[in-house]
Amino acid sequence: AYDSPNMGGFTIGFQTTSNPANANEYSVIRAMYQNGPLDVQVSYEKNNNATARKDYAIGASYDFKVAKVMFLHGKEEGTKSDTSVGVTAPFGAALLKAQYRTERVGTNASGKTLAIGVDYNLSKRTALFADLSDVDGAAQNAYRLGLRHSI
Repeated sequence: AYDSPNMGGFTIGFQTTSNPANANEYSVIRAMYQNGPLDVQVSYEKNNNATARKDYAIGASYDFKVAKVMFLHGKEEGTKSDTSVGVTAPFGAALLKAQYRTERVGTNASGKTLAIGVDYNLSKRTALFADLSDVDGAAQNAYRLGLRHSI
């Protein structure tokens, strides 16, 4: 793995692995720009196994201080693609979260997800969280409740 030095917010990374026993090889290259409130990342992955798949992703976020907006688009060659937009907004000790995601398999739209949530900081390292998501066409919704402690 290699990560270049930061040059005015720009960095480039490369990683490759291989397994001579079964001729599997995985490589990824990524370019990042992180400077102030703007964060943009692009990646390209190549997996030389039985599927010989190539994937790419592009993501960006901008922190307006009152809210942070995010965008992500990824594509798995020949199989599926997904796009999501999200926003987080601090509100006192809480962080409000919302995301909308679409997924497409082949040429067919296969799913839309709307998720909302909140993280409530009890301290610098401990937070309560609650998330709810609604998947279009699914018989059930998903939820998470919990306590997170970072060490």
